[in-house]
Amino acid sequence: MVELTGSWAMSNDEERLIRIDPGPELGNFTGFPLNAAGRQKALTWNSTIQAVPEHQSRAHAATYSMRGPGPNFHMGEIIDPVTRRLIAYTITGLFENANRTIWLDGRPHPSEFTEHLWNGFSTGEWENGALHVTTTHVKQMFIQRNGIPASPYAVMHEFFIRHGDRLLLISQVDDPVYLEEPMVRTSTFRWNPGQREGGLAQVEVAEEVSRAQAGRRAALSTGLQAP
Repeated sequence: MVELTGSWAMSNDEERLIRIDPGPELGNFTGFPLNAAGRQKALTWNSTIQAVPEHQSRAHAATYSMRGPGPNFHMGEIIDPVTRRLIAYTITGLFENANRTIWLDGRPHPSEFTEHLWNGFSTGEWENGALHVTTTHVKQMFIQRNGIPASPYAVMHEFFIRHGDRLLLISQVDDPVYLEEPMVRTSTFRWNPGQREGGLAQVEVAEEVSRAQAGRRAALSTGLQAP
């Protein structure tokens, strides 16, 4: 068993343009093993969906949250109050509070009919010094911010491997609906003991349609000629 608790900061600076701004290019699916259904789904994705009110404060699913903006997270412990055994790790500080719990006490994954959540359901076990995490029951979302999809039937395997003050995360997503083979990515985090998570931000949904578009829409609704 390796000590994983503490605060970790993303150190993949070479991926800043993909993770934050301006984001990945539309239609660029390089390195993603999409099948025909996955490619069709990705090609029909429209980035303006992020302006729809119900999407503006939507959390990131577990299949993307560790790759999203940041993330600078804290890994904590859940200790059994009687036996004092470590029964779970927690990962907090993820986008829109989609925080995760990784159960280590051998509990089974729930039924296939159980509700799917943004953070899914995760269990972990130690394998040769690495924490192997299996996550199921994740809501449908994207695995890259240009519409590359992940279905609710996807299963994610992660390996947390510590090397001194660096934490290597290897993630593998198996999706029978949209991927023709497992998709593997890596992320590197740096131990940052002085890091503190910010408070939860108040999200205010806003109308993001431009004035010109709003004017055209109003004109069409009244039967007038739009400019």
